[in-house]
Amino acid sequence: MKKSLQIHFWGHVKNQTGSVEKLVLTFARHQTRYLPSIACKGERNGSGEVEGLAVRSFAESALKNRLLNKLLGLHAFTFDSLVPIVEKERPDVLHVHNRQELVDRLVARLSYRPAVVVHYHRNFAQPSVPQRADLLLAVSDATRQHIVDVSGTRKPFRVLHNPLSDALLQHAPTNPENPRPVILFGGGQVERKGFPEFVQAILRLKGDCLIKICGPKLEGYAPGQGNVEVLGLIPYTRFIHEMQQADIIAMPSRKEPFGLMALESLYLGKLLVASNDGGFAEMLGPDYAILTEPGDVESLTSGLQSALDMVTNGDERAERLRTAARRVAENYTPDVVTERLESFYDEALALATTRA
Repeated sequence: MKKSLQIHFWGHVKNQTGSVEKLVLTFARHQTRYLPSIACKGERNGSGEVEGLAVRSFAESALKNRLLNKLLGLHAFTFDSLVPIVEKERPDVLHVHNRQELVDRLVARLSYRPAVVVHYHRNFAQPSVPQRADLLLAVSDATRQHIVDVSGTRKPFRVLHNPLSDALLQHAPTNPENPRPVILFGGGQVERKGFPEFVQAILRLKGDCLIKICGPKLEGYAPGQGNVEVLGLIPYTRFIHEMQQADIIAMPSRKEPFGLMALESLYLGKLLVASNDGGFAEMLGPDYAILTEPGDVESLTSGLQSALDMVTNGDERAERLRTAARRVAENYTPDVVTERLESFYDEALALATTRA
């Protein structure tokens, strides 16, 4: 059996606050044709298990980074402890998540040449495309097109939508009976997540409801409304619980690369109010979500009000949207998405063979 190694440079996969950590674990758990392994950035070098999966951690050389990069601006490679991990695992496919600018420097230090898959999860303003990459992946066509437009790359570039996580699939879709409808916003106080529009929109809503806001950068935020509860940045397990208990999920993001929370909302059968923009435009449709114009307070207010009215009045349209949403989410199960990933591994190996 061929081997793959996923490398996550942004942090340890045990901290599942973002979509990357969840999908790395999901990919590893559901691979069938490639023996999986995981390496991720940690505070120190070591090995352990996360949810039954073996994970190797590598630390950055703080002294080397401070002297060579921060003081001298040399852009030196400061993850020397990662090299022996790759050499020991010796994967056929090296799958790198984020920090694309490090890929060439890592591969140059290896004693052999694996096939290299580079994964883009965001629309970086100045994306780096490694020369040694054999195949590029993006979480949406919107992100793929952005990288192509900005970088001008002609490398093979495929789209792989994120899968639902195993943690989420352990929970059944819910239709809670709340005393008053609950609207959940999970983008924190982040502008590109549509926070400014959301704050303005909820001031205009008519009817009784409870609004919950969670996510990053909410320290010190005081909404000034008695029906708004600020949860802050919460663990993923609690976040799933909050989603289950909500009636309406609001995602008015601008240029969202993919939006895993939207997919999770569909699976849980929630009324999803989301902007018709970026990766959302590829994933969402009017038959199972309420779409709004990005950055438009009036459009967002109208969408939220429509969802609120459906829940308050017991409108049968709400159940039709929920049922259709659950059907769509079945296209994003881990087995389905990981099978596509392994087909891209096959393609990367074929391209690497041609290169050799």
